[in-house]
Amino acid sequence: MVYGNGGGILKRMVDDAQRLGGAYCIGEGGNRWPFVHIDDLADLYRGAIESVAAGSLFYAVSGDSIQLRLLAEKVSHAAGTKGRVISMTLEAP
Repeated sequence: MVYGNGGGILKRMVDDAQRLGGAYCIGEGGNRWPFVHIDDLADLYRGAIESVAAGSLFYAVSGDSIQLRLLAEKVSHAAGTKGRVISMTLEAP
């Protein structure tokens, strides 16, 4: 998951939390998401283009992954919705 510069999935999650009254997660939120800052990812791409052999593979994350439910709680606090988390199904609109 790419974040940074005021955009990306985290911005959308905060906006949605403000609109819904809490941050959402799918199911119980036990899945984990790895994150990378957009500037770090840009540096990786630049380095790959400039000096790495074609066909090389990269896994670009910064630090440990975070459990989605914990992320949703933190997003909810940042959105001013007091840590409220809304569990949704994949079928929910």
